[in-house]
Amino acid sequence: MQLIVPDLFPPLVALASYCEGETKIKGVRRLKHKESNRAVTLQDEFDLMGVRIVIEDDTMIIHGGIVKGADVHSHHDHRIAMACACGGIRGK
Repeated sequence: MQLIVPDLFPPLVALASYCEGETKIKGVRRLKHKESNRAVTLQDEFDLMGVRIVIEDDTMIIHGGIVKGADVHSHHDHRIAMACACGGIRGK
């Protein structure tokens, strides 16, 4: 899936974190110039919740499955905060 709207990455990562297998989203380069580098921030914070995210060129690969609860940091980006909150709702 190619995303044109970078603001959709965080909620899609939260959703994909609960999906079995891999979810691939293209358009990662658009995420560098937001409140934070959203690609790296999503990768770091969802890693704390046990979700592996790999960034290859312009593609983000989310390895979904089991999400665990964790203390995360929004990096002063409200979309990251909301994605982590949604991702952690069912965290074990």
